[in-house]
Amino acid sequence: MLPAADRLRELLHAALADRSFVKLTLAAPRAEGAEVRQLILRPIALRGEFAVSCVWRHRTRDITKNLNADDAEQLVDRALRTEFRNANLFTTDLTAQFEERDGAAGRLRQGPPQHQHPAAL
Repeated sequence: MLPAADRLRELLHAALADRSFVKLTLAAPRAEGAEVRQLILRPIALRGEFAVSCVWRHRTRDITKNLNADDAEQLVDRALRTEFRNANLFTTDLTAQFEERDGAAGRLRQGPPQHQHPAAL
C-alpha cells in the first residue's frame, strides 16, 4: 500500500486530469512561526486553457500565482514534504483529508464529495 501522501498526490493528479478538481487547501505549517499559513489551489481558465490558481496566505498578505497542472502538482509535492502537514482535497468525485502528526505516518481519509459540479473557471 502506498503512503498516504502518495495516495493524495495520485488523487490530485487524477482530479486535475479529468477536470473534477474543485479545490485543494494545504495548512498546518511544519515550522513554528512560518510566514505562509496556507496554500490554496483552485482551477481557472487562463487564456482559454486549464490552469491552477495558487494562493499563498501569509499573515498580512496573499500572493497569487497561476500554474499549469503539472507545475501545480510539483508544487503540492514539494509543499507536502517540506512546508505543510495537512491537506484537504475537494473534487466532484470525493473529499480527501490528509493529516500528518509528529512522529507518525500520514493518514488519508476519503469521503463523499461536497461538490456536485466542477468549479466555475
